[in-house]
Amino acid sequence: MKYLFDIDGVAFEIELAKGETKQLEYKKGRFAKVTLQQISMLPTTTDVGSAFLRVEFDNENVWHSKDAIIPKL
Repeated sequence: MKYLFDIDGVAFEIELAKGETKQLEYKKGRFAKVTLQQISMLPTTTDVGSAFLRVEFDNENVWHSKDAIIPKL
């Protein structure tokens, strides 16, 4: 499933399965590991869904997205 979220005002889209981790280049030469931790609401015909993502940056800082959006079907 695809998820939309932002880091410092820059929008990103990533496709993940629950528990899966992927590497994301968030700035030129800067990388983060993004993990789908939990789906809090699946999309419906009228609403987008949401999920919690864990983002671990290459400088070892960790950020938790509580508002990653799952686009409408």
